Amino acid sequence: MDNESENNSLTNSTPVFSGWRGNFVGYATIILVILAVACIAIMLNYDWAHWNDKLGAKLALLLAGLAPPGYLWFEFNVIWKNAPNDQRPPLEEFIHSQEIARDLWIAFAGLITLLYFQN
Repeated sequence: MDNESENNSLTNSTPVFSGWRGNFVGYATIILVILAVACIAIMLNYDWAHWNDKLGAKLALLLAGLAPPGYLWFEFNVIWKNAPNDQRPPLEEFIHSQEIARDLWIAFAGLITLLYFQN
């Protein structure tokens, strides 16, 4: 593929959702990143993690384990499937972004689990 046709194929696709879907995805991403930082902070702080028989650590582990996959399911089944074709990214690009998010979540969940059992 030559350089010009590659640039045309990139500019013809919709890389992100438009309208309210784009706003929702952006805000949800920010919330999930804040959640990740909060979970790591809880696990690194001995007093927070061991509060009430490790309840803080258990809640952080539960949130870190369930929130990201739940969001990824919601994003595909509710937001992507219901978006008009001209207002959503192509399926291949969307799947690629979900695979990257899944890989980051697995690494994050592994770190949280390691910190949980370290304490």
